[in-house]
Amino acid sequence: MTTNNINLEKNQAVKKIKKKKGIISKTLFYELTEYFLAFFMSKTCILGTLSPFGISYFAATFPSHEMSFGAITAFLGILFMGMGVTSLKYIGALALYMLFMMLYNRDISSKKWVSALAGSLSLFSVGMVFVISEGFLIYDTLLLCLESIISFLSFFAFDKASNLLRTIKSRKFLEPNEILSLVFLYSALTMSVSFISGLEGAGHILSVCAVLIISLSSGFQLSTVTGLVLGTVMSLCSVLPAQVICTYTLSSLASGLCRRYGKIGVSFAFIAINALTTIYVNSSSLTIIDIFFTLSAVLIVLLIPKSFLAHMSDILNLNVLPFATSRENRALEAITEKLSHASDSFGELSSIFSQMTESAAKSDILSPTAIFDSVFDDVCKNCNLCTYCWYKNYDSTSSDISILYNSMTDKGFATEFDAPCRFRAECIRFDDFLESVNKNYEIHKINLAWASKVRESKSLVAQQFENISSVLGGIKKQFQKGFNYDEILETKIRASLDKKGISASFIRVVLTDCYEVTVKVLTSEKDHSCIGLIASTVGACLETPVFPVAKKCSKDELTLKFREKANFSLDVGFAKTSPDGNTKSGDSHAFMPLEDGKYILCLSDGMGHGKEASRQSKTTTELIKKLLSLGFDKEIALKIINTFLLFNSKKETFATADICVANLYSGALEFIKSGAVSSFIKTAEGVKEIKCSSLPTGAISNLYADCELEYATGGDYIIMTTDGISDVFMEEDKNYLKEIIENFKDGSPQDLADEIITNALSRSFDKAHDDMTVLVSKISEAM
Repeated sequence: MTTNNINLEKNQAVKKIKKKKGIISKTLFYELTEYFLAFFMSKTCILGTLSPFGISYFAATFPSHEMSFGAITAFLGILFMGMGVTSLKYIGALALYMLFMMLYNRDISSKKWVSALAGSLSLFSVGMVFVISEGFLIYDTLLLCLESIISFLSFFAFDKASNLLRTIKSRKFLEPNEILSLVFLYSALTMSVSFISGLEGAGHILSVCAVLIISLSSGFQLSTVTGLVLGTVMSLCSVLPAQVICTYTLSSLASGLCRRYGKIGVSFAFIAINALTTIYVNSSSLTIIDIFFTLSAVLIVLLIPKSFLAHMSDILNLNVLPFATSRENRALEAITEKLSHASDSFGELSSIFSQMTESAAKSDILSPTAIFDSVFDDVCKNCNLCTYCWYKNYDSTSSDISILYNSMTDKGFATEFDAPCRFRAECIRFDDFLESVNKNYEIHKINLAWASKVRESKSLVAQQFENISSVLGGIKKQFQKGFNYDEILETKIRASLDKKGISASFIRVVLTDCYEVTVKVLTSEKDHSCIGLIASTVGACLETPVFPVAKKCSKDELTLKFREKANFSLDVGFAKTSPDGNTKSGDSHAFMPLEDGKYILCLSDGMGHGKEASRQSKTTTELIKKLLSLGFDKEIALKIINTFLLFNSKKETFATADICVANLYSGALEFIKSGAVSSFIKTAEGVKEIKCSSLPTGAISNLYADCELEYATGGDYIIMTTDGISDVFMEEDKNYLKEIIENFKDGSPQDLADEIITNALSRSFDKAHDDMTVLVSKISEAM
């Protein structure tokens, strides 16, 4: 081994030793802090005779395998409390709790209430011995019950505070309940210090320091709460409890409001309100909170470095949310207003096109006047008998050509025998007249056909404008309704991720049918291996499993979207066949999950057989998938498809649309049918038929679909078929398909689909006379 290698190994060994020493010293510091707090919590006394905090802090901080040194400091604190024989009550309660924990010998890290209950019951049990020995007075019993309840509740505050103290240096964000638990622990500590002889004013100094620091770091919301808690604690050491609480609360509020003016501003506000409150309450020159204590606290705060206050500001910055929410609301209002204008504009365009279409329809009515005016110009105008026929004998001529026109419209053309005999005899240019009538009639029919096509196009454009207006209107309603953000869960998730060492730059929790959580983390801090940890943390906060549905990675940021696990799952089976062995079936089917926890089932039957029918039905199913996955309303999507088929067809083409949208969270089933045959829902109670009476898409411009809402539970089946299946099962208004579904025993959806198609072929003598398709899905409760 070379000298360089030896030196390298020595350096690595030295680094490991230093690292271990650092970990040991850090652990030792936290342990000493916990022993220190255990001592002071155990000697804290309220109302002169109650000390519930010692055993609750001990239970919250020291696990069963680390109780030894903590118990020693707790016992010392009880002895220094100076309550004489009563101290034995708390020593006995602590010993009883330790005995219980050693005998219980189970991991209760996930059942905090067990430790809390054990501590409070230990205190109550030993306390009852003292109550009975002193005469079993009702007052003493009620006081003991109060003490036990306070011990039980304070355990949860101390539990959060002790966990926070161990990780405070690495934390970047705190939950509000963590902050309040820390304030509670600090308040109990100041009360304990205040009862030490000669340090009566130290509690006020510590309390004012805390208020000023939180005012500088967070603002008036948290400073007011802190002042109220500390004021309540310090009132227990005062002869004027109500005045002390009032002074602390108002002074804390004022100092928090003056945060922008820095240390001098918050200090002056606290001193001024302290003085004004004193004058108002008892008109004394001596302030309720001694001016010496206040100035001492101000001096300490002035000496605190700005870096410490900046760190405190980062982890206590709770006042960002209201301003962020306000900005968000203003943005939503602006977007809603723009959408409203756009929706109204497209609605007006639709109305204009509809009016143009109606007026054109009225002017395009087939009129004989226009035809015979053209005939007059072509033939009669230059005839020698024009004056006789059209002026002297006008009524007779009009009657004769009306008879000719009626015969012509019935047959599509006119012959010489369609005109009255008198007219044929008197008209000297009858052959030319008859030829001109037929020619102008054909021209007029062609013009009407084109006018009808233009009118239909205008109508379709009007419908498209109406559809766009409806889509924008739906988005506007969603914005007006607002998004159901859960800000409490957002805070909880952010703090939980922070505990795991993951700093989230953005978190959004939206509740619709389910929870949807978006999390952004910096990729410089964590690689993509943190996705599983983030998912488990989010699931723990929501108290329900989640799964990732979207992932987007930019240069320095990873965006993840999670969704709550659905209550139901859906399995699909299908079977199909075509007549004469056609490779191209005129039926098309599709099924796919949507991002919002819904599932699409779709069937379409194109007109006829072969490639053209296949193209129509496939276009329909593909458009349905695309539009619904983009979030379009089901009925609007069908109208858009209907317009598309009408625009893209050189001849009359149409396709049925049979859609079922299953909500996997609520079990709701939305059926939307356009020209489709009946569908069925098989439940434990029986089989329900979903009928349809509307026309298929592409048949008419003004399409109206049949819509029906049902609810399903685990074990239900959804059966959708095309007319090739349903027709072979219909006999004299009786549907034998329903009987097959009813008689089907529990099995996979593919089994039911195969059974239906087999029976259908059997009834048609093993030869399909039309395209046959059946789509079956089974709803199951999620595991």
